[in-house]
Amino acid sequence: MTIAKMRRDLMRMFKSKLLFLDETHIRMGIHPSHTLVAPGQHRYVVVEDTDQFAPRYDVIACISAERVFPPIIFTPEDRVDWSVKGVRKWMLHKYIHDILGQAVEALDQYGIVLVMERASIHNPQAMLEEFQDAGCGIIKEVRLMPAYAGKRLNPLDNALFHDWK
Repeated sequence: MTIAKMRRDLMRMFKSKLLFLDETHIRMGIHPSHTLVAPGQHRYVVVEDTDQFAPRYDVIACISAERVFPPIIFTPEDRVDWSVKGVRKWMLHKYIHDILGQAVEALDQYGIVLVMERASIHNPQAMLEEFQDAGCGIIKEVRLMPAYAGKRLNPLDNALFHDWK
């Protein structure tokens, strides 16, 4: 499926029945990448730490056109305790089971479509099963975006995560 076809399909659906889920990371203490410089002054930014050593927090979030669902944030300590780098499939399933399933079920609207980027941790069938295990039976379908479509289709990437990245 092309990006244009996916966009047309999503535009034809009720906005209240579309959910977008995504994961990202945030590094705290990142130095600024932009600065204002007076004429004749040097262009540089003074930093104490580099981005490489800034603590990294992993975030999984979900939104619809009408609301933001509670996210889950994994701290640097969680990453060390679990010996992981980045979000894993079991972390995504934990988020669905513990938080997102109940929040989506509270919408009380059958026929909701969950839209996600194409990634190795996104298995549509396993995600549907996890929602059902969490007591949420109103997710009708899980759709994966075409490759490289997140920036063009995912409101989480455009509105929220872009500022963090």
